[in-house]
This record gives sequence, structure tokens and C-alpha cells, in this order.
Amino acid sequence: MFDEITICFKPLGLFHFDVTNFNSESKKTLIDYNLFEDITEFSAKLFDLTMNEKAIELEKYLISKLIEVDLSFMENIIRDVENEIKIEDISTKYSISRQYLNRIFKKHLGKSPSEYRKVYRFRNSLLNKKDSKNLTELSSNDYYDQSHFIKDFKSITKLKPNQFFKEVDLEKDTLLKFFD
Repeated sequence: MFDEITICFKPLGLFHFDVTNFNSESKKTLIDYNLFEDITEFSAKLFDLTMNEKAIELEKYLISKLIEVDLSFMENIIRDVENEIKIEDISTKYSISRQYLNRIFKKHLGKSPSEYRKVYRFRNSLLNKKDSKNLTELSSNDYYDQSHFIKDFKSITKLKPNQFFKEVDLEKDTLLKFFD
């Protein structure tokens, strides 16, 4: 049996913890960053607890590490990107250059606004799949046309959408698929 904890943060969620040093010379990406110095010691204490006790202790631990951070500026920009506002118009709206917009996006999310938008659309497609009759209808939700949908899908999964949905069952509780 595996005893593992996975925490999935929403965009910017990780920045409510102290990640100020993750861009240091010794760290290459946020994935390589050890967020909490005492995590190994803390996690060792969890193994003897019941699942419910583990959840309670983990919640207490994370709350103890929480810091107050005002991310409203980035949250507004993310909302605009998700709402399909043109990148140039977002730059103008916030009186920042497109280069600066790209830089702060990469700093906070690890992706440019365009890359983030592509992933956001892809995730929406996965969420909306069960409510769509076919791929044409699914593509019309977030994409300009079906070819755009297929191109983005292939760039993320290396598969066409119909191939992807044949291989991946979105109804399962556990979904794990690795892409090169």
C-alpha cells in the first residue's frame, strides 16, 4: 500500500506560503523547490495516524505555514486571460507592457499568458466532456474552431482529441496519464 499525500493548488495558491526564494540560483523550477524545511519531520509523524487524523494534522500544518499575501492584481489578470481578453488588451488595461505581463505570469504561474490560456481551455474541455454530445460541440465551448481545438489538444497530449478520449476514462475517480 502507498501512503502518499498530494496537494493541488489553484493558480497562485502556492504563493500564500513563503516561496520567495524559489528562484534562487540553486533551484531550477518550482517543482524542485522544497517549500517547507520541516516537511520530512512532519510527514513522518503522519504514518501512524488514521486517514481522518492525517487530514486534520495536515490542515493544521498548512494553516500554520499560511501567510497573508495580496495577489488581487494577478488574480484579476488571470481572470481576464481566462475570459479570453486579448493579451494586448490586458496589457493596456493594466498599463503594463506585454513583456512585463509575460514576465509576471511566468514568475507566478510558470507559463506565459498564452500557454496558461491553452492549459485552461484544455482543462475546461476535460470538465465539459460529459456534457457535450460530440467533439464538435465540445470544441465550440472554448475554441474558435475545431482545428484550433485539435491543434491545442495535440500540443498538450500528443494525441488527437478522439484518440485521447478513447484512452482516458474521465469518469474514473483516479485519472493518471503521462505525456512526453
